[in-house]
Amino acid sequence: MPSPLTSLTTALQSFKATLLTHPSKATLIGISGGPSSGKTTLAHLVAATIPIAFTVDQNDFLLAEAELPNHSTDVKDANCPAAFDMSDFLRVLDHVRAHGELPDWFQAKQIPAATAGAIKSIGDKTVAEVKEAFDAAEVRFDKPVVIVDGPFLYHDREVCARLHVRLMTRPSYPAAKKRRLAGAGRIVPIGLQYRTHEYFDQVVWPSYVEEYGFLFQDDNVEGGLRRLTVEMMDVKVQPELDGNMADVLQWAIGVVTKDIGITERDFELCNCHIQLLRDVIKYGEDLLG
Repeated sequence: MPSPLTSLTTALQSFKATLLTHPSKATLIGISGGPSSGKTTLAHLVAATIPIAFTVDQNDFLLAEAELPNHSTDVKDANCPAAFDMSDFLRVLDHVRAHGELPDWFQAKQIPAATAGAIKSIGDKTVAEVKEAFDAAEVRFDKPVVIVDGPFLYHDREVCARLHVRLMTRPSYPAAKKRRLAGAGRIVPIGLQYRTHEYFDQVVWPSYVEEYGFLFQDDNVEGGLRRLTVEMMDVKVQPELDGNMADVLQWAIGVVTKDIGITERDFELCNCHIQLLRDVIKYGEDLLG
């Protein structure tokens, strides 16, 4: 049986060959992270700062409430990868990469939060200053830039490998819970049962830890990063927990400014074979040294 590292190498070589023969006709910027961490707000602010063609929202692929998987606590689980139609989600991303536009058959189900509201949250002046700094960097786009916004983008190699730039927001448990119970964040299906203390503690937060804990030391999503894993996956993680949104926007635009011109280096970054990375981590990060 091949070792995780041998399998990883084989997978990366195959993906590199695919990328070289089928280059992307769009640049995809992923924005993911913890619950109620400002993912959608950041997506709108980025769109207000740089020329974005359109946004793909993973929430548009959430299953109907009756089709949601059951959680072990006997409630519907709308906060796990299985709650989404990942097959159609990947089909849309592949179409965007191949054609630089959304497929005709796809219709967005959700009404996105107003960009004006996102701008109001940090002020017109701040957004204007960040936009001015971005314009001064003279970044040039030779293809459409698309934001992919969703709670589960980096847990799976199939999703992660389709993204060129990967941004991740980080909330603390208290802040995320407070925002969630106060009605922050786009929760679908809409219902009071999805905004209770019990639902957050038993479903929402544990799912975040389960899917993204492998990026953090001791699986502590409020602690330090597993630097080697994060660097291999090329995920740019918000520097501070519960960062001020104006600072988070500046950080995000800084990452995009630096990375956007070299996004065709996908074939150098396709060590996004997440499941294999998890296998390697189980053996200890020494194996990667």
